[in-house]
Amino acid sequence: MWNDTLRSQRDYLLGLPDALRDRSKASLKPLGEAFNDDYVKNVAFIQMARTFYQPNAFNRFPAYPGEKPGNLSPVQSKLRIIAAHVKNAPLPLPKTFSLAYILGQSKGLEGLDPGVLSPRDYLRDQKAHMKLSEDRIIFLSLFHTLKVTKLLHGYIKEDKLSNP
Repeated sequence: MWNDTLRSQRDYLLGLPDALRDRSKASLKPLGEAFNDDYVKNVAFIQMARTFYQPNAFNRFPAYPGEKPGNLSPVQSKLRIIAAHVKNAPLPLPKTFSLAYILGQSKGLEGLDPGVLSPRDYLRDQKAHMKLSEDRIIFLSLFHTLKVTKLLHGYIKEDKLSNP
């Protein structure tokens, strides 16, 4: 019975980052889309351009016909370019590993049984389906521990995580 409890806790935790990113009511996907839409809408407003406005930016140069004083027109132009870029290439959602790390840090996992987070115990549960020997389980646990350590230290990116 306890093994089933550990297994269900582990399965829940493994699915949590993807569920948060894609499927729950508080999903990051619609939040990210709403943020991008709002950002695109607001970045090209005159109020945003005035934030970066410098009235004396072009005092040394002759004014061009139709040019507004200072750098307001070039700032507006650049902000429109930024808005168009973000609209066509929205900011990416966090990767699954980043979400798992944030969830682990924010919620605290100290109350969990160590077996829930054990790669060896996870692989042992998979053993029947995958026909893994104990030596192979140890090898895979060490291999993945090394990969995650490299990821945490910034030596590799999440998309470079692999299986042997």
